[in-house]
Amino acid sequence: MEKVKLFYHNHCFDGAVSVALMQIFLQEYYHKKYFVEYIPLVHAPGFSYDKRMFVADINVILDFVYPGCCEVQWWFDHHPTTFLNHEDRKKFENNNYKGHYQWSPAADSTTIVIKDYLNKKFNFSFSKELNKLIDWVSIIDSACFSSPEIMVEILEPAPAFAIILGLSQNDELASKFIKDLVALQSLEKMSRKPYWSKKINEIRQQNWDLIEDIKENMQIINRIAVINLGNKEANGYNKFIPYYLDSTILYAITLLKYENSFKISLSANPWDDMVINGESHDIGKLCKEHGGGGHFAVGGISFTEKKDAQLTLELIIKTLKEKPVKS
Repeated sequence: MEKVKLFYHNHCFDGAVSVALMQIFLQEYYHKKYFVEYIPLVHAPGFSYDKRMFVADINVILDFVYPGCCEVQWWFDHHPTTFLNHEDRKKFENNNYKGHYQWSPAADSTTIVIKDYLNKKFNFSFSKELNKLIDWVSIIDSACFSSPEIMVEILEPAPAFAIILGLSQNDELASKFIKDLVALQSLEKMSRKPYWSKKINEIRQQNWDLIEDIKENMQIINRIAVINLGNKEANGYNKFIPYYLDSTILYAITLLKYENSFKISLSANPWDDMVINGESHDIGKLCKEHGGGGHFAVGGISFTEKKDAQLTLELIIKTLKEKPVKS
């Protein structure tokens, strides 16, 4: 039996669904059963791939930075910050790789990149239920919904699962999500299972608790919300809550503490005219300058030391203040 290693962006709805889509494609198109291993990856300062990671018969990287090595047969991403250096960008542009590599920074999600490529290259189409899910992933990953209520009040299964994956620090939960999605191929079916129904109810309660924590720890200066949650370990973070609490906020920057690390979550209000018109700071680019990455309106940076996170937070706030904002 051939072994497949599926590497993906951890704590990310787009990343996990991309894994399920690729596993479904490989099984259905090639009519094979594979020994599948899921490998979550996280953005961290100094991150680089080790070729010794890619020892399977089929190595796949989804929704994560460009690998730049021939040991990877499949790679899909849509992050503008995907290239770790100029040499990798040149490798990709000069087609210096083997296999199926696709990057589309204009796409709203990696799932869209996968869907379009597999349809064009292999004439492969996903089911109606999975296409509906891909639409939801793209809406959530690009924050193209009508208001923050959708991701804060969590009435639909897709936002609920997106938040569950984003908040969880348990890699086994993400693996279970992927396996269940491959088996059932519908979030609606999954949400009715006792295990996931309980998780959805728990996440709704946690979200309201997080709202109270953010209320207590949020300071707003010049339309910049600074939220310090670095004094107690977080279960995760919902980046839409600041805009749910105050729609006039332009940027939200949050310090988070996890078991063995700290993180800065940075975003721009996707419903603000400055962001819509491309007049705000490029958040992904700003995060990349400090060792992280992301998209135009959202990004993150990981740290091992709290003092480094705090220093970077102060530098970013200074940068955000330097660009005039519309009131």
